[in-house]
Amino acid sequence: MTSIVIIGCYFGNLRKDTPVFLKSIEKNPTIDWLIFSDCDWRNVPSNVKIVDITFEKLKELIQSKFDFKICLDAPYKLCDFRPAYGEIFQEYIADYDFWGHTDFDLVYGNLRKFFTEVKLKNYDRIYYQGHLSIYRNIERIRSINPQKENKIIKRFFQILLIEYLMKWMVCIQFL
Repeated sequence: MTSIVIIGCYFGNLRKDTPVFLKSIEKNPTIDWLIFSDCDWRNVPSNVKIVDITFEKLKELIQSKFDFKICLDAPYKLCDFRPAYGEIFQEYIADYDFWGHTDFDLVYGNLRKFFTEVKLKNYDRIYYQGHLSIYRNIERIRSINPQKENKIIKRFFQILLIEYLMKWMVCIQFL
């Protein structure tokens, strides 16, 4: 079976509906979840790994991946870096065929009904709206580091025009 890990970053107080979110993750035992957080996560399912980290430490980790100053002033802006999670968290996702990102206000059904082996074989990216997207874990997809691309992409991470960056990610699938 094709391996998938979904990454999330969450800081502050847990949402009141977090137990429901976690229960839906538990119902997807063939997908792993990697959560970077400073929260007190209790009783997480066996397919969830919590990386205990402060926002400042995570910001330092992200900054270390770029040779220019990034714009990341608050935890809610981490979503703007989602397309770069493959490179940012490369050491955590090395053993997976696909990596993705998620929101925390969702309740999942059986994701393998959507992430079928046929789709996973034929596509490098599945879904692109942001609340749940997965990407093939290959260099061409994972490495969107602006210093390897162009000045326009570099500027996106400096001012965080995520809508344009997500459109760019869709376009590179066809290169």
